[in-house]
Amino acid sequence: MVEAGNVPNWEYIAQRYLYSLQAKQTAPEQIHAIMNRIAPAKDSLKRTDIVQRIREYFMNTPIAKQPCDLKQKYRSLEDIATNGPRTNVDIVIMFVSMLATRGITAYPILVDTTTTPFYRAPLPSVPFNHMIAVVVTDSLPEFYDLSHMPYASIHSLPFNVRDAFGLVVRRGLR
Repeated sequence: MVEAGNVPNWEYIAQRYLYSLQAKQTAPEQIHAIMNRIAPAKDSLKRTDIVQRIREYFMNTPIAKQPCDLKQKYRSLEDIATNGPRTNVDIVIMFVSMLATRGITAYPILVDTTTTPFYRAPLPSVPFNHMIAVVVTDSLPEFYDLSHMPYASIHSLPFNVRDAFGLVVRRGLR
């Protein structure tokens, strides 16, 4: 079997998504207001406490569950904060932005939940159907699937995401 594609590499894909998301990740006043309510900066909270409070915020926020379409045009953070998140992508974009207001680095990860370690990685393309977040820490990164929060512990990923092919959306792949 011969496979051919016109995308040069995975970094090209990551940079295209980064470019699409970058304009959406500057936190508007609504995001700052939410964070001042749920995790005030004056409280000097630890990273884990901030992450947990944001997760609790999403657990208590009504979310219109729409399918995750990673090929669609992304909504602005202002629109997401004002009208509420509708998709898993909205939640991850808002989560990353909320953490950034407290100086915590996090990135979205594009995931293809149809892959497993038993199949080789696909050619550079747009096979993704889900998005999770990774929080950068001093030791190991922490991964969060914010679409399964009410049922998952803070360090648990659902089975369809474990060992799936993923691509971190950030500058450089290393």
